[in-house]
Amino acid sequence: QSWDAALAKTAKAWAKKCKFDHNTYLEMPGKMHPTFQLVGENIWTGTARIFSVDAALKSWFNEVSSYDFSTNTCTDKCGHYTQVIWAESYKVGCAVHFCNTVENFPGLFKAAHFVCNYGPAGNYPRKPYKEGQPCSRCSNEKCVDKLCGKIKPPRPRHPRPHVPSYVPPAERPQTSCDQYCHSVLILRPLFLVLSAGAVLLVQQQFPHTFFYE
Repeated sequence: QSWDAALAKTAKAWAKKCKFDHNTYLEMPGKMHPTFQLVGENIWTGTARIFSVDAALKSWFNEVSSYDFSTNTCTDKCGHYTQVIWAESYKVGCAVHFCNTVENFPGLFKAAHFVCNYGPAGNYPRKPYKEGQPCSRCSNEKCVDKLCGKIKPPRPRHPRPHVPSYVPPAERPQTSCDQYCHSVLILRPLFLVLSAGAVLLVQQQFPHTFFYE
């Protein structure tokens, strides 16, 4: 896996919510990332004094003891582990936010709320990888630490065009105008145009009729 800045932004935007729950946009295709339709997510929440990235990642990976590859079943929680090792999830972005309290986590104060997002998403109802020799399916990719790794392309001679920065949905300001409000904003100009047209039509048909306010 390699680092992805947009996934890290999405993780940071959700971590700042200080909410012990998955991102509400996870099941909305195209909402979590500018390229990946669906992304995966792991969350670690605990006291800030014991937090470290290594400790969080190890806690997820240690779920391997609950996972049976032959039957693709778990004896206990193991979804964090399977997402971490999911073969097709080749991008990752993480962020931590320190919260005084965390919603849905009573009794926890001065917490570290650590979120990682993975692209594309894993944890589909099948095995996380195919059994075989390490790097046997790397194609034209290089093998690094028994994992397939992409070869870095040569640096372009010309500067890349500017790409607008990605803003995760969880970070965008929420509009105060509801569906009814939008309907009024759309229909009001239409009614004004129709009213003006009706007045002109009446004046043409009855030129001696006067209108008073």
